Amino acid sequence: MATNGDASPTFAPTSTEEEFDPSLLRLLVIWVVQLVVIVLMMVLLKLLLQMANEFIEGRETRRSSSPQAKDNFRNRDEGQGWSWDFAVVVNVEDEGHFEAAPRRSSPLPREQLARKHSLRKMLVAMRGAGLETYAYKSRNLEFAIVLIRGSAAVLKKHADAIDLKVKLNEAEVRNRISEGLRDANDPNEFVVYPRKDGWTYRKGGGEGLVMETAIRDSEGQAPLYGYFEHAYGRYDQPNDALYLKRASSNSIFRGVDRVKVILSLLTWPQKQGGAGLPLEKLLATKLVRAAFPLHDGDELCNLLKKKWLVYWAWPWDQPFDRVKDYFGEKVGLYFVFLSHYTTFLLYASVVGVGVYAHSAVDVRRENAPSVPFFCVFMSLWTTTFLEFWKRKQARYAMVWGMAGFEEEEKDRPEFADDRATVMIHSPVDGEEVTYFPPDIRARRVVVSSLVTGVAILAVCVAVYSIFFLDIFLSRPSIDGRLDPTRVVWKRLPSFKLKGTIIGLASTVQILIMENLYFAVAKALNDYENHRSETQYEDALIAKTFIFTFVNAYASFVYTAFIRRVQTNEPNAGWPANNRRRLFRCRDEGNCMAELQTQLSTIFLSRVLISNLKEVLVPYYFWARRLRRRQDMDDAIRKHRRRRRRRQQQQKRRRSASSKTTPPFTKKKE
Repeated sequence: MATNGDASPTFAPTSTEEEFDPSLLRLLVIWVVQLVVIVLMMVLLKLLLQMANEFIEGRETRRSSSPQAKDNFRNRDEGQGWSWDFAVVVNVEDEGHFEAAPRRSSPLPREQLARKHSLRKMLVAMRGAGLETYAYKSRNLEFAIVLIRGSAAVLKKHADAIDLKVKLNEAEVRNRISEGLRDANDPNEFVVYPRKDGWTYRKGGGEGLVMETAIRDSEGQAPLYGYFEHAYGRYDQPNDALYLKRASSNSIFRGVDRVKVILSLLTWPQKQGGAGLPLEKLLATKLVRAAFPLHDGDELCNLLKKKWLVYWAWPWDQPFDRVKDYFGEKVGLYFVFLSHYTTFLLYASVVGVGVYAHSAVDVRRENAPSVPFFCVFMSLWTTTFLEFWKRKQARYAMVWGMAGFEEEEKDRPEFADDRATVMIHSPVDGEEVTYFPPDIRARRVVVSSLVTGVAILAVCVAVYSIFFLDIFLSRPSIDGRLDPTRVVWKRLPSFKLKGTIIGLASTVQILIMENLYFAVAKALNDYENHRSETQYEDALIAKTFIFTFVNAYASFVYTAFIRRVQTNEPNAGWPANNRRRLFRCRDEGNCMAELQTQLSTIFLSRVLISNLKEVLVPYYFWARRLRRRQDMDDAIRKHRRRRRRRQQQQKRRRSASSKTTPPFTKKKE
């Protein structure tokens, strides 16, 4: 307290009012934003479930009211519980032109393909392969949609030809192994001995010997599965009873198996019973606009809708086997990984929330004492996560019959189409094989690496450009305007928006560079010409991972490790005062607060943008299409009511005129 000339006391402001730490307000804002994002994610999830459920229900309604609803093809009693499985969209605008145009001495590749594979010829080839088709043209008559399906007999015949791997019936496997296989020439001998106890072996018709040959796991080495479980084998049509029948279709084929067989039939040579369509070339030349599998409403509802399309479920309680049976092993394994990742994140989140709460107790500290322990925990968590995933991946590969898949994988069609690919005789067995020279492969990999390096350099330039934006926003004339708290109430602590703006700019830079490079990476991968689909995907993942790592974390690494060094480095290229002004963080000597703001802004904005793009945008187009369909249905109903009303009016007029007009009588002569 002090006195002035009038001896009236004056009170100085307390230290609590002067020293209110703005970190508390910053922390509160981050919490509120995170809560808003979580609520928004829940709303988007609700919209996604609504869209999926109404899509399935609407599809079933349209299928039951369509002209094909009375189709007798779907017959579960005959092991054929499915209908249309595949669709091909074919251009028809040039068909008559190519048929009637004069033939050139050297036709263009697209023209040659169009002559050889017109819509009519493709339909004839499909039916010649035993497939059933249903074709109809679009409203603008520019293309035709061809629905394709195969009967059980056709699919089984071709599955035998391509050695399709199918799951075996566990009861039948156990029974055949326990009974063994007798020798056709000697009934007392066995080609495969029975694997059971108490059977009698008579060699040469002599005295029998009681055998104990049952398979036992005496040491508990295989506690999860029996020897007869999860066995797969190449399909052999004479042994049809050996394979498992699926309850959804009453057949040995899942929906994904039928799609595989139909795709193989479409590209199989005509001399061997296929359609002989070069589907990849037709898609590349745009003669075929699209080729895709169709949903099966019965399997979708029975297998996935009740168990999967729910608002809440634990990550480990997902119908992975059903997802695999409907969408295929690759999609099923993807969701297994998501479940494993989310489950391990639960453990990390519990520890992380505790460390975050401990750090929030004293916001003046740069690092809480628990942070180093959390770093050690995350290192152990990363190793444990990876090792447990390797084990789970190997187990699911065995259970789903994918063990040894890469050894059995066939060549990509694009591999043989490359100009540098030649046919040679194998030095191992003398058979003719496709060969891509390794020196050409090495040169192409070097070119791809150089392009990737240039892209990474462009990312570094973009990150440094954002740093200069930070310098521009630090100018006193602009920095004072980036404090919204002074507009609301001047007694609030200062809360600058500069870090948030820099985080949003980094998010835009990350998304733009990511989308641009993905197209470049795909073109580079095609240029390298990989033999198998697995090699192609591994190379694409490697390119994308390296670039994405630099693109996503370059700004964080700069803020956390380089910026403070530049501030204190005497040879940074600027005078000391300018260097501190340019490179200093928001808090003197503390870049962690600015790093926290950037990290939170980039993470939340990326999560928000990705979910809006993947949920809200499809929901908008789906709702617009639904409204358009409802408007069309309303217009049809109105037209039918008007037509019915006109018919009733005409009927009343005719009845009224018949009452007022005397009947015609013939004059008597």
